[in-house]
Amino acid sequence: MVSRTTVGLLCHLAWALGSSVAFAEPLPPNANVVREANGTLAYRALGTGQIRGEERFHISVHPDGSRTVSTISRYGPRDIQRHSLYRVDRALRPIDATVQYWIEGEWRASGLITVDSGGLHASSRSPLGNSAHDLAINQSFAILTHQLSPDAWRALLYDKSAGGVQPLRMYDLSPLAEGPDGILGKLTTQHFDYKGETSITVPAGTFTVDHYSLEDAVDMYVHGPDAILIKWRFEAIDREHVLMTLERTD
Repeated sequence: MVSRTTVGLLCHLAWALGSSVAFAEPLPPNANVVREANGTLAYRALGTGQIRGEERFHISVHPDGSRTVSTISRYGPRDIQRHSLYRVDRALRPIDATVQYWIEGEWRASGLITVDSGGLHASSRSPLGNSAHDLAINQSFAILTHQLSPDAWRALLYDKSAGGVQPLRMYDLSPLAEGPDGILGKLTTQHFDYKGETSITVPAGTFTVDHYSLEDAVDMYVHGPDAILIKWRFEAIDREHVLMTLERTD
């Protein structure tokens, strides 16, 4: 006689197998996305190659030309985990961003940033309370969530036809979300220099990339119209970030 437990296990197995078959079938066309990419980045020490963290990202490009990137990143030595969802319009102006920071096993803060014709509006919640501010900004800018995939979109603001060192405006979130203001950041200026196009090989493959220098300290290599980060190198702090896997539809 077969026990009830065995029957239950067999039913569960049948359901799981049926589910896997169902999910293996092709999905219908997605009218919301014209192309997308999924990937992982490794954070590692330059000197030893030791893996210090990782980042998982998903980029969607929509029919109206806007882009969305969702990211989960973890940096091991400080035990920091960040979640973000960042959206920009066809002209690369930020539309909105949501972020959540966890540090050393504790929720540190969550935030919402929205942008409209009146400027930028940011609000933050943390164990220390709620805070918010508004900033007037009419020029092009990027929001820095302190994750490499969304932060790489800064490169899309660079005007290659003009060349040379260019100042780019950023709304820089508080990287550790410390204090009563939580994630609330400030407007800053960073200087980018385009070094040209080159080919680079990483664990995910070989890519044609645009090479940028940031403040003469960071080398950033991005690929394609959506500035997928292939490699990020910061020798002064013995760190590099490299693309490990990439799946995409074009």
